[in-house]
Amino acid sequence: MRTKISLATILLFASLFILGCQDKKNNKTMNEITKLDDNTKLIDGIKFESDFLFDKNDFDLKKYKYNQTYLEDIKIKDLLDRNFRFHFMEYLKDVKTEDDNFKSTLICKLLLTRIFQLSDSNAFYILSEISKEEIISYNGIELYESTLIETFLQNPYLYIQQSAKYKDSSLLDYIMKMFPTYLINEEFLEMNLGYIRKGKNNMLLLKPESIKLLTLKSLVKKIDLLSKIEIQLGPSFYTNFETKKEFFTDISSLFGNDFLEKLSKSEKELYEAKVLSILADFYIKLDSNKEIISDPDGYTNLRKDKNTTSEILQKVQSGEQVEVLDNTGDWCNVKTKEGKIGYIHKSRIKSNNNSVSVLRIYDRADFTSFSKEIQPKGEIEYVNKINGWDFIKVNGRVGYIPTEEQKQEFANRPKRKNSFLAEDEPEPIKKKAFWDFFG
Repeated sequence: MRTKISLATILLFASLFILGCQDKKNNKTMNEITKLDDNTKLIDGIKFESDFLFDKNDFDLKKYKYNQTYLEDIKIKDLLDRNFRFHFMEYLKDVKTEDDNFKSTLICKLLLTRIFQLSDSNAFYILSEISKEEIISYNGIELYESTLIETFLQNPYLYIQQSAKYKDSSLLDYIMKMFPTYLINEEFLEMNLGYIRKGKNNMLLLKPESIKLLTLKSLVKKIDLLSKIEIQLGPSFYTNFETKKEFFTDISSLFGNDFLEKLSKSEKELYEAKVLSILADFYIKLDSNKEIISDPDGYTNLRKDKNTTSEILQKVQSGEQVEVLDNTGDWCNVKTKEGKIGYIHKSRIKSNNNSVSVLRIYDRADFTSFSKEIQPKGEIEYVNKINGWDFIKVNGRVGYIPTEEQKQEFANRPKRKNSFLAEDEPEPIKKKAFWDFFG
């Protein structure tokens, strides 16, 4: 027997279903309100301990009052109220004396500390809102941009999460406007003749001077555990016109898989639009075909053909990278950063595995002395320069290699005709000379 369900019954069940949904929604909202509907003050929960964003003595506590309440004792729930916050911001903007500027400074410090220590979502929202006022921002986050960046590096997910939650990326936008100055890009490497000895693709490299700005002990410790990348830099304004080695820190793991897996769809979209779109210009991509020029003279010649008498197309400075198009034989066909294509001898090219392809060394500073080709393992030590020759130590043995000037001099030695069959036969010397093929 079929049971007939009346329209009234259907409406009753529908009403109960809707009320149930509303109850769930209301419970969720009530839970959120419950968190806000308490007496939590700005100062509550903050621990003035060793790993602290600011010096405790720099906090002007028990100094400024708003409506007879010290600023640090203002309740979080009041600052979340739009009407209260409007009037409070008017109070912060009311600067009659120089000392009044520090009202905004104190509020900024308290909110930043809550974000760092407590991951306080409400503090994030309040700081975002009040910092939209130019005067408050000027005396607040703009004084502590390095501190803001530190809190971001300590917990980048929090900034993505909260920006997506409130659909407000103003704090994140401010960070990403300043953060790139802490990093290097491929243009930096080109300008400073930078050569990365060992690394991986898509590195995000933090400058050593940026690390010195970090004050948070926990963040410094975190950064210390990340990979250090050695970069050889040529003479430039950055290196005070010296050739030197510097160590940069790869922070790409801070935005790696563990970070990405936390992101919801909306958070990922915001991250890609607001963060990744900017960081993309700073990821270092290593090209296995790019190798570095290494010549003790400070430069080598790019030649038109595979010999030392051919036309010099360009002088290539030591430390510069070239793209190797073909490395067959003793000469490499390369392309310089200026786009010129020519030949450079392998002995003047150091590959990404930090070894010279092949090197001929002599027993004496003389092309007629005994010579031998070797495959260097590790660094070549330039001990001294003697009469246009470099005295070197490599693979546990010592010997001589010619400088650019010595090679050129040898190539330009006068030639004479010794017979009608050998019009270009070189003028004989005491011993059979080795043909200088270094370029």
